[in-house]
Amino acid sequence: MGTKSTSAKSAFGAAFIVMWFVLLFVVTIVVATVTLSASQLQGRLMAFSRAEIPLTVWQVERLRKQLTAQQDGITAQSAKVEGLRSQRDQAEEALREVQLRIAASIDRYDASRDELVAKLRLYVPLTFPDNVIGLDEQDLRAKIERAIDDLTNELRAPTKKAVDDLHGIYLSDLREKNENLQAAREADAEVVNVRRALEREGLLLAEKEKKIGSVIDPDGTMKPGDVTRIYDLISEFAFIERFALGTLYKFAILPSEFLSIVLVVAMGILGSTVQLTYEYYRDGGVGKSSHFLIRPMLGAITAIVVFVLLKAGVLVVTDSAKLGEAAPLNPFFIAFVGIVSGLLSENALETVRGVGQTWLRGGTVEQRPRWASGVKSHLSETKTVADLSGKTGIDKESLEKWIEQEAPVPADVQKLFAVWLDKDIRTLFTDIPPQPAT
Repeated sequence: MGTKSTSAKSAFGAAFIVMWFVLLFVVTIVVATVTLSASQLQGRLMAFSRAEIPLTVWQVERLRKQLTAQQDGITAQSAKVEGLRSQRDQAEEALREVQLRIAASIDRYDASRDELVAKLRLYVPLTFPDNVIGLDEQDLRAKIERAIDDLTNELRAPTKKAVDDLHGIYLSDLREKNENLQAAREADAEVVNVRRALEREGLLLAEKEKKIGSVIDPDGTMKPGDVTRIYDLISEFAFIERFALGTLYKFAILPSEFLSIVLVVAMGILGSTVQLTYEYYRDGGVGKSSHFLIRPMLGAITAIVVFVLLKAGVLVVTDSAKLGEAAPLNPFFIAFVGIVSGLLSENALETVRGVGQTWLRGGTVEQRPRWASGVKSHLSETKTVADLSGKTGIDKESLEKWIEQEAPVPADVQKLFAVWLDKDIRTLFTDIPPQPAT
């Protein structure tokens, strides 16, 4: 009974550990991948900035939002212009239809007018001239009305009916002609108004299309290749904002220092997970469950501690001049630091402990000669060797030997360098001698 219970617990523990490993690997790999991608994007922006075009992720994001707003405005304006064009075409078509109706109504009016006048001329020949086309329409209509009134009592009933019928057709055709003329004037005014609105909105569209180019290059001094690269970056930002629920986008716009810490923590956990996996398969069992839960946290904490020491210049793994703010660490190097710190947490802690003991040993580190590994990078036009020699009385030849790391710097001179450059003495000097030139 006890054996079965032990076997069940062992199986459950193994299943739990496997699930725990899967969770750790998935989470840390996803975070590390996203963080590395975001760091590389920021690195490309920094490289672009070195081409004398200051650019950051936030500037690219602002440019993207400005371009999006401009493009939305252009899209809306284009839709408005297209609507006006369609309205213009419809108005012009309506005007053509009215003009056709006018021509037909004028022909009918002329025919009915001539027929009525010819009929009335039989009875009152002196009232109407031979050609009535040149007469004013209002005068002609008044003449016709008077003539019909005068003949009302003189005409026989059949003749009177014929005249009245012709008169009715004449009035109907006249009214239709005038209505069509009014409709033509209104249609023509509509066409004119739509054309003017179309011209005005077209100018606004052209102005907006011209302004969109000034968002990237307001002075018009950038090279076409640089403008294209910025457009590519903006397009990339638009893509990553939609990719994976915007996770990569949110990481990409994080401050680079915070991004580095997230990467270090993720890689520290990943390194510890690799070590745990190795131990699990090497030992063929679970061991202490707490070890599998606490070790990833230890890896994360150790990775942060080692990273802080690297940034502070206490641990020197490369040229110390490249560890300052002017040249951030390579994200892949940061990932390497995190993985190694998590994988070898015990070794990393021993190294940190040794550095701390040395540093806190009553200042003895500063009492021995050390190499000026970081002095030369801080010299400038206002901080020269000649200036230091004049202020301290130390000969220029000795100062140059120390700065070029041809000889270690005495402890008292180390303090002079630190005060003169206004820098922490730990960032200027190291116990590690320079490698000989090859």
